[in-house]
Amino acid sequence: MLVIMIKEFLAICEYLKKSGGREARGYLIIERPELEALLNKNRYLTSLEKLKYWKALHWIDADENQTTKKVCVGGVRKRCIKLDLKVYGAMKDVIGRS
Repeated sequence: MLVIMIKEFLAICEYLKKSGGREARGYLIIERPELEALLNKNRYLTSLEKLKYWKALHWIDADENQTTKKVCVGGVRKRCIKLDLKVYGAMKDVIGRS
């Protein structure tokens, strides 16, 4: 299941990079409803379960007891999900070598 999660994380990061997703300080920033719509395309786990695993594996940056982090978007502070680009790069290297 970990390989499936890695491939899904990579696919979402690649999609966000190609579609002009917001990048800030080494993270891709996405609002939770938008990410949940992407995560629900593959239903091997719920989107919340996936986000909890991603947080435990440090693939996303989140506040304590949350799967989101408060960030400033357009001058307004709102809760978003921050996907770590260092993790994305490392995963891409490992998957590319196999």
